Amino acid sequence: MPQGIHVTHVPIDAAIGWTQEDGTRWHSLAGTTVDDNMADPARIAETYLQLHR
Repeated sequence: MPQGIHVTHVPIDAAIGWTQEDGTRWHSLAGTTVDDNMADPARIAETYLQLHR
């Protein structure tokens, strides 16, 4: 920290899936419904951006 260097480790302990144009969710190893507990890549990106800032 005194040199302005910060390090973080952010493990993602979830399947990562996304919503398709027809509204269904997709991931080859996980469920296909909105409440399937898959991590949304857009939300992951938002979190990394907040961490960076």
